[in-house]
Amino acid sequence: MVKISPFIISSAVVLCLAWAGWTHAQDGLVEPNVEVKTVFPTKSQDRITNLGRNSVLVEVENHDERKYQVERIRAYLYDPEDFTKPLRTLEPARFTTPLPSQGTVKLPYRFTPLLEADQATLTIEVEFSDKTQGNTFTLAAFNGTVTIVEPSTLSFDPQLWSIYLFIVGVVAGVGYWAKLTYLDGGVKKGGHPSVVTLDKSAQNNDWLPAQADSKKGKASRADKKKQT
Repeated sequence: MVKISPFIISSAVVLCLAWAGWTHAQDGLVEPNVEVKTVFPTKSQDRITNLGRNSVLVEVENHDERKYQVERIRAYLYDPEDFTKPLRTLEPARFTTPLPSQGTVKLPYRFTPLLEADQATLTIEVEFSDKTQGNTFTLAAFNGTVTIVEPSTLSFDPQLWSIYLFIVGVVAGVGYWAKLTYLDGGVKKGGHPSVVTLDKSAQNNDWLPAQADSKKGKASRADKKKQT
């Protein structure tokens, strides 16, 4: 029978207790006292527009005594019946936003989905870190089923409508210029150009040179002599 030294047994017990304490400390770091949530716009509650620019507000509230830093926001679209693999991985947003102790930060997140489905499960995750100990944590800010709607062709887009108004203004200006140039200044539609008839008796010969006027007088006297 092999005898185990009491020193070895006590050393093993100390090591086990140390391992248990270290594991407990690690478990405490994995679960920081931080709360995250996602706020959708009122008009699009739990709805996202396919091929459209969707915006949500992610709130991160720190109830812990430690300070953190928000690193990024990620989002995924899953099949409501299958969570093994995301259907779409949406574009992430990177941050370097400090999260003070007992503080709250609100971060905008915008994404453009491309998915041929009526419904999907949207998962939004917030990744933040503890700079003092070099740990990174990830919490779900939203995980629920959303309705995917197609973009409306009649939706109000200020930028698009400003382009339309600019084009209409240019066309109207060109049309008005053409009217003034070619219609009002030229021949009226359906009319004929007016003909001006000069009265020979009212002609003014003052502008003729004196020599031409004297020749005209001599020619008239010669015609009278021939007649007599």
